[in-house]
Amino acid sequence: MFKEKFIPGSKDNSHSIKLNDGSQIAVIGGGPAGSFFSYFFLDFAERIDLDVQIDVFEQ
Repeated sequence: MFKEKFIPGSKDNSHSIKLNDGSQIAVIGGGPAGSFFSYFFLDFAERIDLDVQIDVFEQ
């Protein structure tokens, strides 16, 4: 949808990613953006009763 609206000539090639219990997510960077994403993603996952693991990689 974003591409169709803002990038002329693009087609909607929507792909969906489904997370299941036990899914693992890698976050590259433990700075403000990576930390906030991890925190809020885990909060959201808990609200919908989804058991996921997040690994934060920092150099």
